[in-house]
Amino acid sequence: MDSPLESEVKHAGRLIYVIGPSGAGKDSVLREVKAALGDRVKVMRRYITRKDNEAGEGHYYVTDDEFERMKKSGMFSLNWESHGLKYGVGKEMEDELYLGNTVIVNGSREYLKKASSLFQRMEVIEIMAELPIIKRRLLTRKREAKEEIEERIERGWKRFEIPEHVDYTKIDNSGNLETAVNKIIQLLKPFK
Repeated sequence: MDSPLESEVKHAGRLIYVIGPSGAGKDSVLREVKAALGDRVKVMRRYITRKDNEAGEGHYYVTDDEFERMKKSGMFSLNWESHGLKYGVGKEMEDELYLGNTVIVNGSREYLKKASSLFQRMEVIEIMAELPIIKRRLLTRKREAKEEIEERIERGWKRFEIPEHVDYTKIDNSGNLETAVNKIIQLLKPFK
């Protein structure tokens, strides 16, 4: 059998791949979507080589060495590097998709092309916010130094190519969090 890196992963469920710049509020939106929908959707918990979990993202912390071992042993369906960190989504994602479930992944824009080649029936939701709001959010979370924040902001406004074969929706999260959450919930209907 081909590995996911050599052929498209076949599945019966819906894969929602969420992208957006740092500070757009992806984690907050996804946390509220999960709270509102419960088991009707599966928001995948990522493996990240970042210790702090102050933002409430709820990721699994792994060391660089642990991450590399997991990657080599085929434990990730998706994996990428960004801002000096490594991110992975476990194979349990594929189990959920095979069962026909709706699965949400907080992904990377730079990895989007690769991810869409592995999962061609993927839908993309881009969460954005106005620049002054993004700046304020990044400063408030106090996770990065000022230079790192500036680099994230600059990178955040770089446009990434959206593959033609994926459904794409852009959601503005500049205002009330509930508005963005409700828009995503409407996009996800009907549920299994």
